[in-house]
Amino acid sequence: MRSITLASAPARVGPACLLAFAALLVADSLSAQTLRGRVTEGRTQEPLTDVVVSLLDEDANVLVQTETGPSGGFSLSAPGPGEYYVRAERLSFTTVTDGIFAFASEAGEMSIVLFMLPQPTELDGIDVRIEREQIRRRLRSSGFYERAAMGFGRHIGPDEIERRPIFTFADFLRGIPGVRFEDEAIQFSGGLAGTCTPNIYIDGAQVFQDFGITTLIQPEEVEGIEVYRGVAQTPMEWAGLNGTCGVILIWTKFGGSG
Repeated sequence: MRSITLASAPARVGPACLLAFAALLVADSLSAQTLRGRVTEGRTQEPLTDVVVSLLDEDANVLVQTETGPSGGFSLSAPGPGEYYVRAERLSFTTVTDGIFAFASEAGEMSIVLFMLPQPTELDGIDVRIEREQIRRRLRSSGFYERAAMGFGRHIGPDEIERRPIFTFADFLRGIPGVRFEDEAIQFSGGLAGTCTPNIYIDGAQVFQDFGITTLIQPEEVEGIEVYRGVAQTPMEWAGLNGTCGVILIWTKFGGSG
């Protein structure tokens, strides 16, 4: 007896099935958390191509990575609701990290602009050692180490900065008692006055936080920070007007001749 295999006819997909499949695709795209942005050269505002842009979680793990195109644009999709950072890297430019970007729901989109500054390429670690010595020399000339030895206030030097994961300027001050951020501005809390605004100096020049501290300085520019809460801690030469709240001194790589 011969066995005969009957070929089954190809199944037809009706219009209703196609519409349902298309709806699933649309729903899936709408459920993504998307971070779109553009990377530019900080001084000229020209777009930067071939910049590696990474989406990081709170432990600095890389979740998604892409590169910028001719317009400097990029797009990153977060795996779900949560808080994320964005890091931009390119040879001969300072690495920039920005965040926190919080997605609270299953669908959302944010737009950002990242600014990168040129930086000479380091050769065989020699430039690194030279730069570290220049940093220490600038901090010594500013009196940073002398004031730190007196035991007043909180001092964050280059060695601590290298060890700590710094994403935003707020990370420098995280964990210091009585220091808080409100609307991107630094505040001191505690005492009879409640909350007050300290005087802030960058490389010896007083600045004001009208639009937040992040508009004044980027984390990669910082070489040292001094935090003095209240008049009792504040060195006499930095007390100035309204010095009763306290003072924050910020020293940068652009602040001296080295």
